[in-house]
Amino acid sequence: MLSETWKCEIIKARDLRQFFCSIHGSPGKKAYHMENILFHHMYRREKVIMLGDVMIDYEAAMEVENGFLGYVEKMKENISPKATVIIEDLKSLIK
Repeated sequence: MLSETWKCEIIKARDLRQFFCSIHGSPGKKAYHMENILFHHMYRREKVIMLGDVMIDYEAAMEVENGFLGYVEKMKENISPKATVIIEDLKSLIK
């Protein structure tokens, strides 16, 4: 997990800020961050998914009863559960 500062710099450098309402990182548990996002932004749980690339992301989404979309780079091993929807290219999300 990257610190929030590094995540913000990467997202800013790649001009992706418009796709995020907030950015969270360590310290803190992912499930805790997800619950706070849902609460503070008053999002309906069924309208939110977690995009993740490791099993901890999947487990956090399941802990807070959220949807999950797995991201696996091409040529990398998919460790997500078989029923998980997987994408290989984040650009497919903006089509």
